[in-house]
Amino acid sequence: MTSITEQTMTTYKSAWLITWEWIGGHAKVENKVVCILDFRYSYMKISRFLEWIYIGSRFALYEQIAFVKNRDCNPYHVEYGLIETRASKESGLPSSTTFTGKMVYGNNPFLYARIVYDLQGYIDDQGKDHLRWKERSHLFLNNGKIESDWEECELVR
Repeated sequence: MTSITEQTMTTYKSAWLITWEWIGGHAKVENKVVCILDFRYSYMKISRFLEWIYIGSRFALYEQIAFVKNRDCNPYHVEYGLIETRASKESGLPSSTTFTGKMVYGNNPFLYARIVYDLQGYIDDQGKDHLRWKERSHLFLNNGKIESDWEECELVR
């Protein structure tokens, strides 16, 4: 059992969490967490940040120069999460709509940015760095209000 002291625990109500994600061991990234940012940053600022991080870390230098010369050289674009509207066909609403609180960028590996809640960080007595948070999953619109199921997550490094 690991112990947590008051001095090593830091909490924050909500923040943007940006991580590397991948499919298959060949694309694994050593340090999964890219950064934690203030939730008050707009989704536009976060999407631009994702672009810069991905291009700076995954593109060859000549590709970076090409991107600086012409932004259309970039094959990737931010993809936003979706909210299920659970609307009937008669309502005229689409079955889903864009949610800017979750986004991905890149190929494999790719960057995943999302607003997380009840964020806790601490170092245990073994010197391991822990991050715990709650994350929205399965978003849906209910009487005009965004609701979701919640997933509790933890990352240890």
